[in-house]
Amino acid sequence: MSTIVADLPLPPRPREQRDAFPLPTPADVVRLIMLDDWSPRTEREATLPAAFIAGAACLRIHYHQAAAIRIGEHWKPGKPNEILLPGRPPRPMPVLPIAAFAFERLRAAYGKGDGDFLFGSNDVCPLFRQQNIYIRMCLLGNRLDVYTGTILPQIHAFYDHAIPPETPRETKYALTGPRPGSTRITPEPFEVPVRKLRAFLRDHHPLSRKAGAYTGARGKAMVAANRQKLPKTPERGRRKETAAFREDPIVIEMRAIEWPEDKAKWRAFRLDLRDKHFAYLDGLRAARELARRELAFLFKAPTSTTDGWYRDARYRIPPEEAVERPEAEWKRIFNDAFAARVPGEKAHAVWWRTASAEKSPILYPIAKRWWKAAGLLKRPRGRPRKRSKTEDGLLSPRIVRERLQIGALVPRMLIDAGHLRKAPIVNPGHGTLSDVAVTAADLKRFDAKYVSLSALARAWKRPLSFRAVAKKIEAAGARPAFDPETAGTRFYRRTDLERLGFTTTPRA
Repeated sequence: MSTIVADLPLPPRPREQRDAFPLPTPADVVRLIMLDDWSPRTEREATLPAAFIAGAACLRIHYHQAAAIRIGEHWKPGKPNEILLPGRPPRPMPVLPIAAFAFERLRAAYGKGDGDFLFGSNDVCPLFRQQNIYIRMCLLGNRLDVYTGTILPQIHAFYDHAIPPETPRETKYALTGPRPGSTRITPEPFEVPVRKLRAFLRDHHPLSRKAGAYTGARGKAMVAANRQKLPKTPERGRRKETAAFREDPIVIEMRAIEWPEDKAKWRAFRLDLRDKHFAYLDGLRAARELARRELAFLFKAPTSTTDGWYRDARYRIPPEEAVERPEAEWKRIFNDAFAARVPGEKAHAVWWRTASAEKSPILYPIAKRWWKAAGLLKRPRGRPRKRSKTEDGLLSPRIVRERLQIGALVPRMLIDAGHLRKAPIVNPGHGTLSDVAVTAADLKRFDAKYVSLSALARAWKRPLSFRAVAKKIEAAGARPAFDPETAGTRFYRRTDLERLGFTTTPRA
């Protein structure tokens, strides 16, 4: 066995420098194990591909977990198509037939018996960073110039592309085995002769003939040029369609509609369809005859959009009760209602209160658009920026923190303790209570009477820490005006400090 330093894998290349189409992983496995010229010249050459294919056989378990597999305990030669995973409940899992064949070759090549590790030796713990399956997998990835973490998930995807559709079922199963997540425990009783399997692999494995187009520089060019012509991976776990989605006449009509090619016209076209058919289709959804995802599919919209339509429909005035008025009159009514709203009332509440009182058929998005056009509702893109100072002379906690030179949480603690009077800020953008603040007069009164420890330390003649300044002040006889636990920091009365000879200047 070679030295550990020589066996350590090289670090993989950065992701941006790796190939866009890495080599399909069964290439070296097929060439070194399944073909006739296989010969165990060294331990690495024999165990590397066997460990590689075993990783796929163990249903994507971690390499360290695969390294703990023992012959006779987890895998038995008498039952080569089943395996118990170490550290998991004793439930047999299926093994790929091609991997079972690799297990047999590996066991025969090294004369292993019951109790021996399938990958590694008994005198070396396979969980250490030595000649174990993890190192072998990394070495194989470095040799193929493929990131090791992407190897196992590509095996089934490769066979979906490389195996021709006319391949017999038993040969396809002998290569791929049960799909991940399959409930089948024991494989189907297919017996494929080794000679026939080898001949098939010679013709279709990634390094020869037909499947060779998927590898190397020529394969990358082919994949890039014919991406749409490649065989698609079969869909797994597809949800069943409801009976209404297949048979309802309105749904059939919706599925047959030709949408405009211009994306700019989609919105208006979709809103017209919503006004015509959404009430009926939403009734099918409420009766659980049509799935929520199918309703969104008919309108070519995400489910969040159709859910919003459902919520708006709950507030809609019934057509038979709606009052008809000119659009200009409705615009004036809603604009006057929004201008005379109570501070803190939300825009949606203003619309619903006005629509209920006036029996208006105008929807909330239309009224909101009118308010924006009239300059009554101004909300910037994204989250509204909190205003530090309003027209009423209110100051936010951020301004209080800067004026008093205190921490971020101290202004709110002063407000909660009652040392500063709280005044609500009404955000003029959307009319809601967004924060708490204090008046400029109250902050000026507080700053004229008290000074914080941090402000004293910053104004000291020479740089001192807060703790050193506190020791000097309290040694002179000054005491904090409030409890530091409730106020958030130490505040001193300016009169006490001036009596002791300290000079302070209010900032507010």
